[in-house]
Amino acid sequence: DYASSESAWWSDFGGRLENGDRFDHTFTVPGTYEYVCIPHRKAGMFGTVVVEE
Repeated sequence: DYASSESAWWSDFGGRLENGDRFDHTFTVPGTYEYVCIPHRKAGMFGTVVVEE
């Protein structure tokens, strides 16, 4: 859910990535995953990742 995602974002990443920083995630299960850019959610920065076998 969004509330737990936002809480994890602030605690795990300090709230932001700096210029040149990166975040990696490996999806191991095929499916469709929706995401939101927490710092830019009010600007409508949402997306979808589709993982296929």
